[in-house]
Amino acid sequence: MPSVESFGPELMTALLEGSKARFVIPGLSYRNCVKFRQRIYQLRKAMIDAKHEAVTSVARTRIQIVWPQDTPTHKSRKGLKWPTDRSTICDLIISPHDSEFADALKRAGIKSPDLIDDVLETPKTSSPSALKGFEPEP
Repeated sequence: MPSVESFGPELMTALLEGSKARFVIPGLSYRNCVKFRQRIYQLRKAMIDAKHEAVTSVARTRIQIVWPQDTPTHKSRKGLKWPTDRSTICDLIISPHDSEFADALKRAGIKSPDLIDDVLETPKTSSPSALKGFEPEP
């Protein structure tokens, strides 16, 4: 398993930002989204193994790949779906787990020191060209 130091600072920044608030990386091919997600998983595992100081934050992140609704998809026996064309342009979303419930919990009066207002803000978006090796495919 690679060490934490073998990952680029951009990847660490994306993971840390996504642990605090929903972070959208638009315009990547499905193929590159899968590669990016795998690198994020590897980084998170390396951080766990190294007992990194930010491991509790990044352990709470969720990584999703979202493609346009009308995209033709394959479906596995277990019900998992993915685009038929792996060059389909998708968004990669890094967000805190359970952030989709944060607004409802806040309205219900549940207060938590970890419930940060920026989880409820409009998603942040990054330019894919800012992430080396993950530029949109032509």
